[in-house]
Amino acid sequence: MTLYLSLFVYSLVLLVLPLQISYAVESEGPISTNVFEYDASVGFLDAGTLTLELTEFKDKYEVLGRFESSRALSKYYTWNGVFAAKGHWEEGARKTDGYFVRSEGSDDHFKMVILSEREARLLEGIGEEFETIARPGGTDLISGLFFGSGCYKDELLHDGEDSYPVKAVKIKSTKLVSTDLYVSGKALECTYQVSDRKQRRRKIYVTQTQHQGTAVAAKIRIAISFFPDPTFRLRRQYSTN
Repeated sequence: MTLYLSLFVYSLVLLVLPLQISYAVESEGPISTNVFEYDASVGFLDAGTLTLELTEFKDKYEVLGRFESSRALSKYYTWNGVFAAKGHWEEGARKTDGYFVRSEGSDDHFKMVILSEREARLLEGIGEEFETIARPGGTDLISGLFFGSGCYKDELLHDGEDSYPVKAVKIKSTKLVSTDLYVSGKALECTYQVSDRKQRRRKIYVTQTQHQGTAVAAKIRIAISFFPDPTFRLRRQYSTN
């Protein structure tokens, strides 16, 4: 994971500064650190790899992440991004304290979002000025959907910039088919209805299981009308550098 950490050390400093007082009292070391690797696909097209590193403390957590487009997807469009989140447990659920994301695409689109406890700062385009915006409500998408313990119960999720109304509309026990490549076994499937910034409704299917001692999403599928569904599947083992 060290290969991509240097890409956003400076921005992590900006993220950590508003939180340093609350985290200075955290004297215990991490309880566990696990790495989870997902294959992303759109229909039959290999879209890339999402890698998440989750570090748990007594009542806090940290997530580092990276998405890399595949060669197949790069024929049409390239999107790469890195992000980090810090949060705490509250009433059995993860709550975001700080969040950072930096992304860039082959169309020269560049974006950076830094979320603190009080506000969010947005940068769109290299050479542009940071814009300060109101802090969105809810928990960040990664913490809420990938690492929730049970289905997400709050009414909002956010991407550091915008909030999205969310509602669990169906919950059922299921079983992931056994394969050599992907995590399998007993699981819980949570179906959410999510509205985007244009008030378009999407359904997101999150299949959650226990892996490496952590409640984690083993499969996430986003239903999109008239297009193949983007899907993330959790590998059995972390395999990239």
